[in-house]
Amino acid sequence: MTSNRKIVIHQILSIIASLLTHESSAVMHCTQAMIDFIMLAQYISYDEDTLRYMQHALFRWNKLKKVFQYLRSFDTDTQQRHFNILKFHAMTHYANFIHWYDVVNNVNTKYEKICHRHLIKKFFDHINKRDTFLNQLIHHNTRHLNLLAMKNVLLYEKTKFVQIKKNVMSAMITTLCWAIDLSKLSILVSHAQYYQILDARLDSKKWCLASTLMKNLNIFEFLNVLTVFICEFRNVIDEIQVFNHDLDKRVKNAVDAESCFIIIHDFLVCWKQNEKNENDLNNLVKDRVICALNWQKSEKWRCDCVLIQKSFASSNDSSDTLNDHLSERLQLIISVIDRFQWDNKDCLLKYTDAFINLLKSWNKSTQQKVHEMMKIKYWSKQIFKNSCFINDKKFYNMSTILRSLHVVLTITKRKRVEQRDFFYINNFVDWDIYNIFYDKDFLTNETRAVEKFDELDK
Repeated sequence: MTSNRKIVIHQILSIIASLLTHESSAVMHCTQAMIDFIMLAQYISYDEDTLRYMQHALFRWNKLKKVFQYLRSFDTDTQQRHFNILKFHAMTHYANFIHWYDVVNNVNTKYEKICHRHLIKKFFDHINKRDTFLNQLIHHNTRHLNLLAMKNVLLYEKTKFVQIKKNVMSAMITTLCWAIDLSKLSILVSHAQYYQILDARLDSKKWCLASTLMKNLNIFEFLNVLTVFICEFRNVIDEIQVFNHDLDKRVKNAVDAESCFIIIHDFLVCWKQNEKNENDLNNLVKDRVICALNWQKSEKWRCDCVLIQKSFASSNDSSDTLNDHLSERLQLIISVIDRFQWDNKDCLLKYTDAFINLLKSWNKSTQQKVHEMMKIKYWSKQIFKNSCFINDKKFYNMSTILRSLHVVLTITKRKRVEQRDFFYINNFVDWDIYNIFYDKDFLTNETRAVEKFDELDK
């Protein structure tokens, strides 16, 4: 499958989901069944359960494909519209092929066409087209193969052996980009703060105090969340045990956080599977997650969503777990220097983290019944004045951020007011996300939905 077709498959449901009406639910289910089959066919190993999922996707497609029947052209023999196509029939044998010949990954029907082009059509104009044309084609192919072999022998003799240095493997972990110049954010540093930054041997064009950053960017609860994050780091360094019920608890004294030096980053680099070879975990590609101002010459911030591993995060998170993962939106990517904590080399400790606005699942982490994308929303903006815990914001260390998350804005109308706080997670953006977000009861739910549409058409 070419990369362009993969892009269409990964985006088609997220694009048309908000365009189709409720009466077009069968169209969405049929498209969903075909995409499920394509995604499952890319697995590099199977068991009886995954083969059953593939057969179930075919069952749904065969039940609902009649919704597209009016788009088919008339058959010249039967004068009817149908789906009696050889490639559709071959799909019914996929499970048997896997049982007999192992996985069908990298199997392509284009190979036979290419062989026909290079073995037959290429030499067909050089023969006399008589009864012995097959022998003539064989002689042409034999002569061509001998010429290629001799060419390789001559090329090998001209080859010079060069000793190649071994490449040092780089760890594929989430990293930061360069820092933003504070002048781009219209942040001015006072003279007293300027000399404090110079005394710490830092760049005054990029570093500032946390209190200055809070005043200029006006981020709600920034210092409170930063204080909690620094305290958690200090507890780890000092080997102080903290119980789950004390995580994310507010700290009354925020003086230490205000005097910390902070630098802002434009984006961070994560790693995701290669689009051309999604099953090769050793060949990952860079995934840039952006959190920057004046994106594409606009005055607004671009804040991407990210996927965070739940096992690394605290168990007291206010957002709901999405199959052991968390979906969050970046608000700021920073590095912090703790002026009151030193490491073994008598250097000030530096923390690299991301300030994140928490998102929670809508309707208890269940997928939408029509297009099966998961709906998420911002955490409640209600301010709990007497709450002793941080509610809708949190700092996460770079190691917990896995990759970017593609979300689709959805507009819901309630009481004649458009609310833009809801999003759909595009489960089909690539193979990795497809295997993370899914309905655990999809076999039962999908069968029930298909039978319901089938009864309506009878």
